[in-house]
Amino acid sequence: MTVLDRFAHPGDPERRRANPHSFEHSLRKAYTALTYRTPSGEYGRRAVANPTGIGALHLDKITTAAGGLPIRAGNEVVGSIGVSGSPGIPGSPAGSGGDADAACAQAGIDHVASKLK
Repeated sequence: MTVLDRFAHPGDPERRRANPHSFEHSLRKAYTALTYRTPSGEYGRRAVANPTGIGALHLDKITTAAGGLPIRAGNEVVGSIGVSGSPGIPGSPAGSGGDADAACAQAGIDHVASKLK
């Protein structure tokens, strides 16, 4: 898991029990969600649907994989979270892979938001 602030600076990465490539993938998911201000999987669906925009995929740290979400305070994007390698959330229809990663990222956002109320 990677959490970025609004300037794309990472917090302390969560690397326990993760494959080495999972950190890099979570960073790319978080960076894509932050810079495009949309979930990384949504960006990926748009990129596939519009082949003329595929050049953006050559930019550093951009991915089309699901699992990266922007973190918002009201309408303002204040950071992002990227999850990779999630085994899924028990009882969630997401299963595993990018959809499970996105569900895990959303659960993290929801948990922190509940503590702020």
